[in-house]
Amino acid sequence: MIIREIHYRLLMGPNGAHLRSFYALGSNNNQIARAISWLKKNMTESVKIEKLAEQVNMSPFTFHRYFKEITTLSPIQYQKRLRPQEAQRLMLAGKMDATSSAFAVGITTSDSSAANTNACSESLRAKM
Repeated sequence: MIIREIHYRLLMGPNGAHLRSFYALGSNNNQIARAISWLKKNMTESVKIEKLAEQVNMSPFTFHRYFKEITTLSPIQYQKRLRPQEAQRLMLAGKMDATSSAFAVGITTSDSSAANTNACSESLRAKM
């Protein structure tokens, strides 16, 4: 009951229209939300803007513009931030070490994101 009340107040509040637009089928926000969901589910795959834009029925230019407007990052930057965050989550859950978690989320040694994973690993060691 409390969660339902929180949802109601969020949706009816000053930012409610913006939040509702993420669920309005066919809206730009909904299409970007679908793309973000795909990126999270397929984070190990390389991203081609054209293919991702096609999946959400947008032109590459429009897709890139709206993606950056909503997330403040390009799709590639978003994925590069997503991978180390997921690797860190796996390490914090105690499921994997730094190398295994980096490999599991698609970070390779040639990937510039590997430095981010090493930084996450070092910050975890400092917390322990």
